[in-house]
Amino acid sequence: MRRKAKEVNFGIMYGIGPFGLGNRLEITQSRGERDHREVFRALPKVKQYINDTIAGARREGLRRDAHGAKAVPPRDQQPEHEHQGNAERQAINMPIQGTAADMIKIAMIRPRRGHRRNGPEEQDAPAGPR
Repeated sequence: MRRKAKEVNFGIMYGIGPFGLGNRLEITQSRGERDHREVFRALPKVKQYINDTIAGARREGLRRDAHGAKAVPPRDQQPEHEHQGNAERQAINMPIQGTAADMIKIAMIRPRRGHRRNGPEEQDAPAGPR
């Protein structure tokens, strides 16, 4: 059940369609279509985010993460319909993955800066009310 929930959550956010969802969950295509539709009905802001992100990437010709980093989609040798599907999935994925990577970098850098500034004894003290 946990694996299937992850397949739905991550699959939807990374652009999986009803057919792909059905395959991943090992259910019929019609059930995959129904489940796919149901997720967007229950979470309309997810659908809006996906649509806005794809529209922005089409308009600007690039994608941005939450910190403004840009990625330009590669022009490869795929047929146009495959290229468009991949570009749309990348447009959804890049802001999420790029922002997550930035957050991890920040989380690794900030404690190190505090360690140098305050010394190891203050840095290693447990956090609590001050």
